[in-house]
Amino acid sequence: MNSDDITKAIMKVPPYTRYYIAGVILFTFLISYPIIQITPYIVLDYELSLKKFQIWRLFSNFLIAGKFSFFFIFYILMTYNVWKDFEDTAILNKKYSDFTMMLLYVMMFLLLLNYFVLDKVYLSMELLFSLMYIDSKRSPDKPVSLYGFRMKSRFIINI
Repeated sequence: MNSDDITKAIMKVPPYTRYYIAGVILFTFLISYPIIQITPYIVLDYELSLKKFQIWRLFSNFLIAGKFSFFFIFYILMTYNVWKDFEDTAILNKKYSDFTMMLLYVMMFLLLLNYFVLDKVYLSMELLFSLMYIDSKRSPDKPVSLYGFRMKSRFIINI
């Protein structure tokens, strides 16, 4: 397999999915191999975000999935499946704006929920599971894979 084949395979992945997964891998690399200490500058901190206008913290926390591990591989595979399905539907219906607004609303809701209830420093898993929930409501009979187990999408609602 040469570099052209790898490039073609990567370019087949829809753009939002490709860029999100690339961002998650980049941030995971930066956290796992600390050439520079970047972790304190990207985690979610509402005080610094709102008082010192470090707005990137509101978005960078969705790109942190922990360090390289077995869990990380599952996270990337689940993210690929969920985001690709959403994006394929958006491409088919020519509604990228709806997909973008849905992502922004979900992120905003998670940030508010985190501020009042959760108090976590990164929200990537919450974003993934909220998108899985939305997808399961949209098409309950679609088969999905959760941690490698195949089931109908409607059963994710009850988990």
